[in-house]
Amino acid sequence: MRRERNPWIIFLILLFGAISGSAVGHILSRYVPLLGISIGGGLEPPATLNLIVLTITFGVKMVVNVGTAIGIILAMMLCFGRR
Repeated sequence: MRRERNPWIIFLILLFGAISGSAVGHILSRYVPLLGISIGGGLEPPATLNLIVLTITFGVKMVVNVGTAIGIILAMMLCFGRR
């Protein structure tokens, strides 16, 4: 019988893999320059909605390096590998 996984748990595991992979990639990029390669994108500058009484700013920026990709792949192997 196959056990269904909670989507929030999967999201948190992948987020943890991305964050830890980014940190390790940033730390080790001094010794392994390949880990320092990164691409990014997002809203530059952030979008602002001024409602006179309230100002709301929307902004999203994401930077992915090689360590992030390795961390996500390892997290996916951890999450989906044990069946």
